[in-house]
Amino acid sequence: MKKVLFLLIIAASLFIIKDLISSIYTLWSKKDLLVVAQRELNKEKSEHVQLKARIVEVKKSDFIEAEARNKLFLIKPGEQVVIVPQALNTPKKTVVVVEKPNWQAWLDLFF
Repeated sequence: MKKVLFLLIIAASLFIIKDLISSIYTLWSKKDLLVVAQRELNKEKSEHVQLKARIVEVKKSDFIEAEARNKLFLIKPGEQVVIVPQALNTPKKTVVVVEKPNWQAWLDLFF
């Protein structure tokens, strides 16, 4: 009788310990989920602040004028458009080729 009661107490204790361990594991995983959500929230908040600053910048008349000039190619009355050819706009590249004798090229390749 004592052995049966002792085994029942051990079985009940093991069952309670198993439930406690699973509860602790669940809480721990939820804590990690909360940390990830907090990081994502902070990232979204910083992006929100940046976008608000961008909106303020975009609403300025200087920005609107610059975009109209650069992207829409609009001009003010009395101004003239100057188009620079692409060939004149890019710097010329000079390539200097120093040829080595064939035997020296092979020597450099192997050693």
